[in-house]
Amino acid sequence: MTQSQINNMLYMPEPSNIIRINPEYPDKAGILKAADIIRNNGIVLIPTQCLYGIGACALKDETVRKVFQLKQRPPDNPVLVLIPNPSFVNNLVSSVPTTAELLM
Repeated sequence: MTQSQINNMLYMPEPSNIIRINPEYPDKAGILKAADIIRNNGIVLIPTQCLYGIGACALKDETVRKVFQLKQRPPDNPVLVLIPNPSFVNNLVSSVPTTAELLM
């Protein structure tokens, strides 16, 4: 997707909800709510000590577009995607360079 295609799509943020989760005593209901938001093409911002993480489904084009718009990032500047294991990368890309395979 080109930058002009992204710019032509108007993204209006959905109403925000704050779900507070105590890291020492995590609330299962809050975690399930955050997971439900992600499953339904939503974005969850996760504060850390230094910055915010973004929780979203990398397998859904609509959600990926929202992340790029939120970050004001051009489509040729990729974002970090955490995956559960090396074989999962095949769900996200068409091919993996040999050098990348060696690093995994």
